[in-house]
Amino acid sequence: MRHATRLVMFFEACEMKRRDSATLPLTLKMIWRLNQGLGIPAESLVKPTDTDAA
Repeated sequence: MRHATRLVMFFEACEMKRRDSATLPLTLKMIWRLNQGLGIPAESLVKPTDTDAA
């Protein structure tokens, strides 16, 4: 896969994060695309939320 294609996939996966600098959770589709497209380990993209810790 070409580098430019990987960048496009990354920015598509992150497009929801742009709203008012609020951090929105990644969807499973975003996690999968980051893992498959850029080779980022899914484990590093997944973390418990505040509600999961309760």
